[in-house]
Amino acid sequence: MTSFATASGREDGLAVTGLGDVAGATRAHAVETLLLDPAAVPGTELVAGTDPAAVGEKADELVGDTPVVSGPAANVLGRAAAATGAAVVLVRPGDEVTLTDGVGAVLRFPVGPAA
Repeated sequence: MTSFATASGREDGLAVTGLGDVAGATRAHAVETLLLDPAAVPGTELVAGTDPAAVGEKADELVGDTPVVSGPAANVLGRAAAATGAAVVLVRPGDEVTLTDGVGAVLRFPVGPAA
């Protein structure tokens, strides 16, 4: 979690938080470590394609892939992390990490606008 706290304060884009940004980084196979606070993840359902890293809130985010499974965000992101070799860290009350939507990620490489 120290690496997330360090990376989230930097401009190089090596940390993201929030369902949309974490899902986007997951689709890019960029997640090195997924942080989950199960108590804070909303009941949002995510969809995943035949490539378990192809995740999104809507099927049209899975460009070139067909949705094959949907489920609670924490479950779908955890499945994607396992499939891509990312570590999963559960955040507990009292940990000094601030996550939007109860999810965050330390990235292997920057994605999105910071890239």
